[in-house]
Amino acid sequence: MIEDVVSVIKACLSADGVAWKVFFTEYAPTAMSMLSRAVPDLSPQEKEDVIQNTFSKLLKGGLKNFRGSTRYEFLAYLKQIVLNEARTYLRSERDWRGRLSLDQDRDRDRLESAEETTDVGGPYAGTKRDEQMQIINMVLEGAPLETRQVLLMKMEGYKDREIADILGISLGTVASRYARVKERIKEYSVRKTEV
Repeated sequence: MIEDVVSVIKACLSADGVAWKVFFTEYAPTAMSMLSRAVPDLSPQEKEDVIQNTFSKLLKGGLKNFRGSTRYEFLAYLKQIVLNEARTYLRSERDWRGRLSLDQDRDRDRLESAEETTDVGGPYAGTKRDEQMQIINMVLEGAPLETRQVLLMKMEGYKDREIADILGISLGTVASRYARVKERIKEYSVRKTEV
């Protein structure tokens, strides 16, 4: 068991292949376990894909964004990245309606909140929201994966810094991806109202 995770991360960041192998050997099974508990109905191949994406993100910049100093802080950081990759995978590769939730309590709260919102604004409030979601889905279908990730994470309430850290991209990239996708959503909305 790696106790000094910061030293191993520093070695990985300096392109030490042995350190990366030790890191992967130590944390890949842990990440797989986290994923299996969160989304138990994924196939073994899907789980491998999510874990591969997780470690790819860590390698491409996620490790340099880790600010903690203990193994437990790193495990919390790793869990967040695994769960975000699982969310992204489910949204981009599958229609995940009816699947087990990654966060059942939060989803139940969001569902209750949506039901309350539907009652406000008259009988057409839900219809307007449905139209907005259709537009967002149309825009996301043609968008690159990174752009979809940024928009979905913004919709989940993540801050730009958190998105940048998790995806291993710069704050400027987060801002530009989000601005572009918002503009496309606005364009689709205008076209839809003209029809």
